[in-house]
Amino acid sequence: MARSSQLWPAVSGATLHYAVAVLAVAAAVVGGLVADRVLQTAPFVSLFLCAILFAAWLGGAGPGVLAAGLSTLAFDYYFISPADSFAVQVVPRLGLFAMTALFVIWLSVAQRRTEGSLRRARDDLQATVRELEKQNKALQTQDAERSRAGGQRDRLVADERIGL
Repeated sequence: MARSSQLWPAVSGATLHYAVAVLAVAAAVVGGLVADRVLQTAPFVSLFLCAILFAAWLGGAGPGVLAAGLSTLAFDYYFISPADSFAVQVVPRLGLFAMTALFVIWLSVAQRRTEGSLRRARDDLQATVRELEKQNKALQTQDAERSRAGGQRDRLVADERIGL
């Protein structure tokens, strides 16, 4: 049985994150087109924001910005009539969408950084706990040795008193 690494060529994590960003936007386009046919009105912007959010959450700012750019272009190409494309009344809508997309990316990147910071703090705390447990065990061993030595000393003192 072949290993999966032999079946798939080596792909870097960053390349995979960018590919996921492109696939998320493609899924939003397909979902929007299907919803447009079935429902006659569809939440296109929500689908694209979900794609942007997913790309930024998974890959960070770079894939998020790629997804935002592709989403803006796809929204303009598929869901705005060619006569109105980049018209005066459409540009503010696309600008608002772009600002919202950047805000979503910022939130996702902030969440990702916070998760990383918490992960590092947890790892540091676990290392500190392990070190303290090791020191506690050493102190317990020293305490047991002192108690044993104190017991021997008390017996010797008692034996000397009896011998006097």
